[in-house]
Amino acid sequence: MTPTGAEASLLKTIVDALLKPFAVISTPLAERIASWFKRKPKLYANFHPGTCLWCLGQYGEQPLMQVMFTVDLTHDDPREALIIVDAHPDGTQSKIRFDKFVIPPHQLKESRVTAFVQPVAGEKGKDWTGHIIFVDQFRRPYKTQKTTFKGVG
Repeated sequence: MTPTGAEASLLKTIVDALLKPFAVISTPLAERIASWFKRKPKLYANFHPGTCLWCLGQYGEQPLMQVMFTVDLTHDDPREALIIVDAHPDGTQSKIRFDKFVIPPHQLKESRVTAFVQPVAGEKGKDWTGHIIFVDQFRRPYKTQKTTFKGVG
């Protein structure tokens, strides 16, 4: 015996009401698990020639490395924007607040980046070649290709 339209509607309402507490728990759990398995987007960086510079500074009593460059950035995530919250040469850590910026999906973002880091990775008066590490809002690191920074002081 098959239920009629009114009986089927009533049956669906009862089943939905009984399963709702499970959906309240399982839906956020499923979303969290899906985010763990989500693919990290690829970040593409194109450094502008002639804008990659580094120099020495002071942070209290200790020497500080200042890295400056202009870069075009894009990524391959079709839905989610990346927020870059930190940038520093590989092997160093930022010591002064970084001005974060957003890279929307399907767009190229030109950014002027200045990072103040320790320890100093280069030798005074010499060019420094290395990778820049960009960090997004989920603390995921992105390593760029090697780039040469002209020592200016």
